[in-house]
Amino acid sequence: MKNDVFYTLIETVVANKLKDMEKYPERAARNLIDLGLLFSKGKFQNSFFSSAQTMLQNEESPYYKLISNVVNGVENQRLLTFGMNLGYNSFKCGSKIIRRNERKLNCIIPWEITLHIDSFSFKNNNQHYDKLITDGEKLGIYSWIIFLNNPSTNFLDLIKRHPDSVFFIFLENLDIKNCDMITDIDKNFWDCVEELENIMLIVELDKKNRHVYNELSSRKLLYSVYYRYSQKNIDLILDGSILRFAEQFNPFFTVFVSEPHCNDNLRKMVYQISEQTRTSPSYSTIAWELFYSNAYIDNIISGKSRYISFDHSGNLCTVDGKKVANENISDSSKTENVDTAGFDNLEFDNSKENNIFYSDLISILKSNSKL
Repeated sequence: MKNDVFYTLIETVVANKLKDMEKYPERAARNLIDLGLLFSKGKFQNSFFSSAQTMLQNEESPYYKLISNVVNGVENQRLLTFGMNLGYNSFKCGSKIIRRNERKLNCIIPWEITLHIDSFSFKNNNQHYDKLITDGEKLGIYSWIIFLNNPSTNFLDLIKRHPDSVFFIFLENLDIKNCDMITDIDKNFWDCVEELENIMLIVELDKKNRHVYNELSSRKLLYSVYYRYSQKNIDLILDGSILRFAEQFNPFFTVFVSEPHCNDNLRKMVYQISEQTRTSPSYSTIAWELFYSNAYIDNIISGKSRYISFDHSGNLCTVDGKKVANENISDSSKTENVDTAGFDNLEFDNSKENNIFYSDLISILKSNSKL
């Protein structure tokens, strides 16, 4: 998409505004939001920039501290690439491609797909994940949420092969043993992460991970934190304790992730709390309930939402992690030559159709998300 003239124009404007933010963060942020609203044509873009404009009308908004933290704490080029991939590739162009393909395929196409990946077994399935993301980009999906178990450098090669997409990487099972040293994650991992500008690392909110936040900050990486919730700890979200604790580490987002088998009414409650804190902010971090906040974006783009997630074994699963059907991406040859105009002529292999190691993305979407 970088060959797009409009892309180049917007990239140039945003790059200049990011430089201005280093000296005049409040004014430059408002100007950038105003420009975004001016160029917005889609429903989601208008909704996003209108909301942002309203939030920043309050000169005492804690989001100005957030903006200052991010602009001064993250390299400009990293912010520019991540922002363009998310804002232009995913929300602007990707949403158009999604709507066009939804009409062709008669199914709901999500704006993001969630993957649970174990780095120890990633090597055996590398090509299937690569194929999945390639097919997803053809459908208009340029945002990927990945829960990564046992971070390793071989996984990062996958991201390098998809520079137009944006990746939200939830780091799991860091097994922190020493609060003063990076002992469990190879420092080579951080060196490789520094080479990538299209990712946001999201680390579990825990005081034991303080040295991880310090490592991310010292390398000027874009990062957020996540907090797993259930009925047992919901009061810490309700009274604001979690957001107050989180903002001391300067994360962009504080993401609330529901525990398996969490009551759906509880998810809705946390989503409503997140919405309230975004529209009437009291904290210098953006609250985000993962399931319903993402569904909200789906609804704006498609009029409906569909949660698409694959577990470590490649199986389509629910938000609770339950396997949807006896299906896995290995035999995906039927989509190798697909482009954005050819979906309706495909024939699909329905064996193990909900497993990304044995089937293809289009088959799974058509089988599980009819309009």
